[in-house]
Amino acid sequence: MSLRALLCCAALIAAPPAMPADIDQITVEHSNKRYRVEMHARMDTAAERAYAVFTDYPRLVEINPAIIRAEPTPGAPAGLQRVHTQVRVCVVGICRVFDQVQDMHKSPPDRLAASVLPEQSNLRFGQAQWRIWDEDGRARLHFVAEIEPDFWIPPLIGPWLIKRKLESEAEETANGIERLANAAPALATPAAAESAATGPTATGPTATGPAATGPASPGPLVDG
Repeated sequence: MSLRALLCCAALIAAPPAMPADIDQITVEHSNKRYRVEMHARMDTAAERAYAVFTDYPRLVEINPAIIRAEPTPGAPAGLQRVHTQVRVCVVGICRVFDQVQDMHKSPPDRLAASVLPEQSNLRFGQAQWRIWDEDGRARLHFVAEIEPDFWIPPLIGPWLIKRKLESEAEETANGIERLANAAPALATPAAAESAATGPTATGPTATGPAATGPASPGPLVDG
């Protein structure tokens, strides 16, 4: 993912309107050419839904028009998924397309980590961690990222502009996850999947009658 894709998962999609996520805290720090952003937010959706949509990487192109490419690529170490994105980022009227390749590490049900491959990216360094969990009926999001761009940044105004951009993108992240999660189809629960696979339980006189012969007819498969 790119500088923007590391932080953003926001979009207008065909879904009922939702209240914006509650941002409890956003901090951006700048030191030795690196930027560190941290966010705590609460979203009006279930954590399971939020985690599912956020880790469906090809759908990034659906949820943010700035992302013009997002697709898995080969070459990741075992247990990781490599993702290549191209993102068009505009700051004060100046636009640029960024290429980024990252190895994504999913730790279900609530954690995701990303490491940038600098030799294939527009960052000298990039790491990010997300955690999404349920708390008091809402999904909580904790996000931390540290990046170092590989391009020149004006020393006076540049760091301030990047801080502002990181803050806005972090907030859009929470809002976009919430919006997409609430638009997603209902997730199948383990109980529902078991019920569908085994079919309805017999009741009444047929339950105590002679044993049925032949194979039972299973219910429809549930695509979770």
